[in-house]
This record gives sequence, C-alpha cells and structure tokens, in this order.
Amino acid sequence: MHRIYYENITPYLDKSYFDECMKLVTEKRREKVQALGDISSRARSLAAGMSLVKATRELGIEQELEFITIGTHGKPDFRDGCGWHYNLSHSGDYVMLAVADKPVGVDIQQIKPLARDIAGRFYSRDEIEYLKSISSDNSSKEYLEAFYRIWCLKESYVKCSGEGLGHGLDSFSVIERLDDSEIIMDGRYASAICIF
Repeated sequence: MHRIYYENITPYLDKSYFDECMKLVTEKRREKVQALGDISSRARSLAAGMSLVKATRELGIEQELEFITIGTHGKPDFRDGCGWHYNLSHSGDYVMLAVADKPVGVDIQQIKPLARDIAGRFYSRDEIEYLKSISSDNSSKEYLEAFYRIWCLKESYVKCSGEGLGHGLDSFSVIERLDDSEIIMDGRYASAICIF
C-alpha cells in the first residue's frame, strides 16, 4: 500500500501562512527551514515538512516524525519497525511525498528544455537508443516526455534503493520498467514512484 502527496509551495511564500505552518512541524524541520537562504528553498522545505505532518496524521503515526533516521547514503526514513517508509522530492513549485509499507523512492521534475546530449551523459545505451527511436529532436514534446519518464524512474529507483547516485545513472536501465511503473505526466511536471 502507498499514498502520494503533492504540495504546491506557493501558499508557503505568504508570511502569515508560512508562520502558521512553522508551528506545526517538528523542531528539526524548523531548524532545517531556517537554515536555508532564500524564501523559495524555505517554502519548499516547509511544504515537505507539512506533507509529512499530513501523511503521518492520516496514518496515525504522527509520533514517527520525532524518530526519523538517516541511512548510510543520507536517505531519511521512519525508524525501523514502524511499518512505514517515506521519500520526498521537489522541483519548481512542487514537493512530492510518497509513504509506503515498503521502501519507496520518488522523483518529481519540472519539464524544461534539455541541454545538448544530456541523455548521453546519464543514460544507458538502450535508453539512448529508445530516445532516438522517439525523436531525433531533443526539444520535441515526444522526446521531452520520454526523457523525463526515464529520468524520474531512474531517480526514484536510486532513492528507493537508498544507494544514491554512487553507481551512476548510466550504470543501469529502466526501459523494461517504463510500461509497468507509476509515472505521471501533466505537461509541466513528470513524477515517478518506485517501491521495493
């Protein structure tokens, strides 16, 4: 079982809303928010904290917010034995949270024009061939959609595994998982979830 939450950071840019939400998150989250330099980063971090508050309330595990652990590669999670796992991602105006009863990884990306040959630096050979079969124009809508579907799935996979990017995104392929994975595209954002 899993639940996905999306939070738009725009309301958190309002000082009164920001201040009210700061009262609802943990002391650790408040410290993290206050340590960030610009208002957008603070709003993103607070939105992530509020997503966690909402999710844990719904699941009846609010106390777990006080026992978040950090894995060997820096992945935060609920403490072992509580029966739940989470992962966060943010891009542009959105924060994404997934909570699951198994290890989980998520990624959200704002769809933007791509730098030249970015796929060649981060994708496996079969992923590059797949993109070439979609379009030779890396600015076409079809190419961008395919690129971001792969990117989000790769990121969510490494976040789920907890290993991070130590092996490099080009060291594995997600082509076989594109059709059976939970990937959401809305034209402006792409997101994916991976559950082990």
